[in-house]
Amino acid sequence: MHPQSFNPYSPPEARVDAWAQPVEGDGDVAWRDGKDLVVMRDKPLPRRCVKCNAHVSGAVKPRKFYWHTPWLYLLILIGILLYAIIALIARKKSEHAVALCADHARRRNRVILGAFGAFFLGLLVAFSGTDYFGLGIVLFIVAILVGLFGTRLLVATKMDDRYVRFRGASPAFLDSLPALPANRRR
Repeated sequence: MHPQSFNPYSPPEARVDAWAQPVEGDGDVAWRDGKDLVVMRDKPLPRRCVKCNAHVSGAVKPRKFYWHTPWLYLLILIGILLYAIIALIARKKSEHAVALCADHARRRNRVILGAFGAFFLGLLVAFSGTDYFGLGIVLFIVAILVGLFGTRLLVATKMDDRYVRFRGASPAFLDSLPALPANRRR
């Protein structure tokens, strides 16, 4: 570097945002196993929409996924607080950059806004002092369920020390991935 071109106040040139970089060699990170998507833990997914397989350009937001063994749901029979505490302790976490195309991102945002609107409308109707308390409560519960299940991108169905297994990716996205090698099946 020429001494006159060095600027000690310039920002670093190295790219540190690993989530924004495309995945080189998707076969090294993500596979399909029937209807399941299998990914190495804490690795970004291919930069394609998980709902339609369209190429995605621009920033991809990293998302956290949690999983615990389904047997812990039996603790709800003993007490929901006990279940919540043990589930928080026993859960596993993995972070992945999951891409959505512009159309699916807009659709997801509309569902989120609709769920928020129905949530507050349900509260308003339930506590407005009218005879529609039951309708307000139903609208309130439906809004919560739509918000929880209608906005999910992927659902972690199993997580171990190296891999995460997801449901919810489109068949087109799964078909673009290599099959899970037999030596990586569990």
